[in-house]
Amino acid sequence: MPSAASSITVNRGRKTEFATKAIIRYMVDSQLRVGDKLPSLEQLARQLGISNTTVTRAIHALREDGFLTVRDKSGVFLKNDKFDGLTGRTVALTTVNVDFSPYYACLAQLLQARLLEARCSPVIYPRRPIESVDVYGLADFPGLESAIKDRRIDGVLDMSRLHGEALQFLHSHQIPITSMSANFLSNGIIIDLLDYCRRALAYLIEEGSKRPAILCGPGLISKYIRPEYEYVLEQNSISINPGEYYFVVDDIDQGRYVADKVLNMPEKLRPDSFVFIDEYVGNDFLAGLIYREYNKSKKYQPAIAAQRTRQLPLPMPWPDIVFFEKDLEVIADMAINHLMQQLRNEPLEAPVQYYRCKELPRSEFLPSHL
Repeated sequence: MPSAASSITVNRGRKTEFATKAIIRYMVDSQLRVGDKLPSLEQLARQLGISNTTVTRAIHALREDGFLTVRDKSGVFLKNDKFDGLTGRTVALTTVNVDFSPYYACLAQLLQARLLEARCSPVIYPRRPIESVDVYGLADFPGLESAIKDRRIDGVLDMSRLHGEALQFLHSHQIPITSMSANFLSNGIIIDLLDYCRRALAYLIEEGSKRPAILCGPGLISKYIRPEYEYVLEQNSISINPGEYYFVVDDIDQGRYVADKVLNMPEKLRPDSFVFIDEYVGNDFLAGLIYREYNKSKKYQPAIAAQRTRQLPLPMPWPDIVFFEKDLEVIADMAINHLMQQLRNEPLEAPVQYYRCKELPRSEFLPSHL
């Protein structure tokens, strides 16, 4: 049996290594099985855009490692389709600082596992420590630009919102990209928070809420949520000042500050419900409410609509709450399928695909801690 990644770890030259990976890509994409015949040397060279000599060297390398059989006058046949450790493509994964985000750490882990299942080698390019901005350039991910120029990567999974110049650079080097974001994209997977916001508000209003409020994290998404919130209020003839009921929270201190602000409002003007755009900032706010002396009597208990991540269920200590669940495994599968269709030159089902949270019935709610 061939050893893991033996034919790509031996120093056979960059051209031979490139051709070896290209042939592996072809066999994986074509779903060849043991005993299947490969195209002729000339056909492979033409199809892969590689010289006959380089293809011959790559076939010899794969034969030495026990993956191919060469039969005189018959051709080249697949001998072993267990490409353990061998990958046909290298995919860059641009990430934010996963050390401080269980959500991104879990998603990154799932994406790496799915890439390996697709016979791709994931390489993580973490964002360098910089002040938080809305979008990022290639220079914010050390080593990524040179890897693109040297053709050491075949595709990009972007978890970090690369800006327009970076996307143009990738396009000019014919590197496909799939972005994952809660914001507007031209190509990738949108985690549709606007849809969640609409549905959560509709649920609370249908339940009788007259003063629904929004609790959102900082950043670009808050700029998109605010107009949607105002639109829903207008469509439902709810006459409150949106600016007084739209709160941005970044950490537990701000969560407690907003809790103080809400509790100091006249009782008749306080929000009677909240939509948590981010479950973590929502929990910071709830902690602020619970730890305030005033609220120990439980006189103020607004209804809550909150997101919940299936793989990272965050207990929320509140009695009146509806959850909308997002499943990171589904999001990872959507992203990998989107990128692989591009890498295989297959037509995309849609350049932009939307993931929408699932509203959970009350029987699936997390137990209350109150």
